[in-house]
Amino acid sequence: MQIKKAFQQEISRPLGRQMLEASLAHANGCSCYHWNYHDRISGKVNISRVDLTFDLTSKSMGQAVKGEAAGFYRPNSAYINATVYYDDQQYLQGNQSVQIYMDGSKFIIDFFTTDQSEKPIARIVQNASSFTFQGTDTGDATWGTN
Repeated sequence: MQIKKAFQQEISRPLGRQMLEASLAHANGCSCYHWNYHDRISGKVNISRVDLTFDLTSKSMGQAVKGEAAGFYRPNSAYINATVYYDDQQYLQGNQSVQIYMDGSKFIIDFFTTDQSEKPIARIVQNASSFTFQGTDTGDATWGTN
């Protein structure tokens, strides 16, 4: 049974229909840095039109983080608000959050354990990404891939 944990949202409704176009040629082989254990985490990350699904496994710690993120794009900060579904093997404390954003040409997905976390527990980075933010129509927020 999956446990639904939503993180604190700065806004309570979608801010327009925003289509996020992503070209993630290496989406199935992202590496992820685990802040707590200084570990490299590899796994598969797939982005569909509605959700981000992730399946990350830490080799040395034997930990797995699986889940889905479905949320809204905030045009003012270029973040996607996401609700994360973890499987019942997760025992993390506090609310869970995923932040998806661009830093220069890097496409970054950060995983946080609580709303107050200063550093993500895991980060996925794709260098030289062609991920873009576009669209200003009103409606529900979505994102997708080319």
